[in-house]
Amino acid sequence: MLHRMGWTDWAIARKIGHHHSSVSRELQRQGNQESYCAEKAQED
Repeated sequence: MLHRMGWTDWAIARKIGHHHSSVSRELQRQGNQESYCAEKAQED
């Protein structure tokens, strides 16, 4: 949701306390879905 609001991967990473590359990778894995789902990300 933050990404869709225009937040950068770096800003999201700072907000949630993770590395920007982890944020970028997870966003790429989620593709064009409406919102990020941590449970779905764990399925892969």
